[in-house]
Amino acid sequence: MAAERFIRTTLLPSPAQKSQIRDATRSYAPPPQEIPDILSSIRPELARYDAEILRLKSELYTLEQERMQLQMYYDEANALSSPVRLVPSEILAAIFALQQPPTLETDPETGSTDNAMAILAQNHLLVLSRVCARWHDIVLGTPALWSNVELRFPLWDETPYEPTDFDKLMRVLGKVLERGRSIPLSVFINTGVITSYTPMLELLTAHSPRWESLRVHGPRVDLLELLAVRDRLPSLKAIDISGAVAPGSFSIFRDAPLLKSAKLDCSHDDWAQVPQIPLAQLRSLQLTDSYSDDPESPFPSFAIFPHLPPTIHLTLQINPQMDYEFNDRPTIRATSCDVASLTIELLDRCSSAHDYSTLYKALDSLTLPALTSLRLYSDPQPAPISWLPSDFLALSKRSSFSTHLQHLDLWHVEIPESELLEALAGLPALERLAIADWAPDILFGDSLLEALACVAEDEPQRLVPRLTALKVKTVMKFSDMVLLDFLRARLKCGGPFDIELFSLEGYGRELEASFLPGLDELDNLGFSLYPVEYL
Repeated sequence: MAAERFIRTTLLPSPAQKSQIRDATRSYAPPPQEIPDILSSIRPELARYDAEILRLKSELYTLEQERMQLQMYYDEANALSSPVRLVPSEILAAIFALQQPPTLETDPETGSTDNAMAILAQNHLLVLSRVCARWHDIVLGTPALWSNVELRFPLWDETPYEPTDFDKLMRVLGKVLERGRSIPLSVFINTGVITSYTPMLELLTAHSPRWESLRVHGPRVDLLELLAVRDRLPSLKAIDISGAVAPGSFSIFRDAPLLKSAKLDCSHDDWAQVPQIPLAQLRSLQLTDSYSDDPESPFPSFAIFPHLPPTIHLTLQINPQMDYEFNDRPTIRATSCDVASLTIELLDRCSSAHDYSTLYKALDSLTLPALTSLRLYSDPQPAPISWLPSDFLALSKRSSFSTHLQHLDLWHVEIPESELLEALAGLPALERLAIADWAPDILFGDSLLEALACVAEDEPQRLVPRLTALKVKTVMKFSDMVLLDFLRARLKCGGPFDIELFSLEGYGRELEASFLPGLDELDNLGFSLYPVEYL
């Protein structure tokens, strides 16, 4: 009885007895002879409690597992209603195509060979294929995603330092070609200074009828390694060749019926081979040249100019010559070129006068009797191209620009107003003009607008009477109403007229309130004003 009383009063208190129990346990102490009975009575109860706790834990674990499974099923069912599930597969494939591939690590410690292998395998697409079964099917089942084949220079390495697993390389290349099925291919081969691997080239050239574009870069380019593709390039549209070219290499392109674009960066000894390419069918040709030490032929690429058809758009990239003083430009042999469109671009510029010397050496040697579009381009940092009026005027007269030059882009040229007007006076056929302010100097101001207003009654006396489009990078230091008068006068010359203004950073402002109503009254006018960041 004493044990039962102890259990009831000590172990099983009611809420109302809590305070009494504390007092009771302090005042009551069973006699020693009753302790064994008390312990014997408690042990079964402890066991009963342990058993019940274990049962409840097991039941709780079962409930938790069932809830987890139910939550997973709920999440999966809820995912089926996710917006991304509603995106058509074609749209997802287009999004996947925008995924950027990894860049090549050239540091051997980062595993450049493995990285080059990842680029060939297009691991960025394989990562997407692991998201879900649907994405897996889209990635591997969309041939257009596998249209790029890039063989970077570490893959050609046969040195023991970081050897290439060529068996793995062949398997990866074969998979990429297989997944692309019959889709046109963009092929990039960067050989570095490493020896070629013939089985890989044989596998690649077996798919040459699918080649749509081909880039081959390296210090020594032997396209004859690809001789098997000759007369087997029915889909080739563009080539990009950079490096010293082995003799006869360009002959592999002699029968490429769709070839329309070529970029060539060759050594001085290679330009004579370029006519092996079917130049007559090209629409775009970019030549990267360097000023040579030969005073009779300072620009070796000019040797092919007589072979170029009028229909081609020619971009001439020139590396500045640093050996001559600005005013020490020897007379060089004249070259005539019948292209209708020419862009001259200066590369790797500094702020020295040598940059301009190189550019105007090129202009001095050229005659362009059929040119309709001329663009002078350069990175405006550290400085724009300086204008030399005598060189341009001589070129204009020599080439009869007055009869046929329709587009002049001086966006990257710093030119004083007086010298611009002098140049424009000899260009009555000009239809489109691009110019720029170079702060703090102002070109596009009220004075220039008034000079270009086309107010003379007789067309021969008007400045650029056929001008219909003007593009200006400006510091907005002109009067809005003078600009409005200029636009009205231009429209009276026959219209329509389009003007695009790009305000330089830090020089943007609101146009006058009276300007916009006047602008709305003008018909056949296209007017745009953007911050220069819009470009």
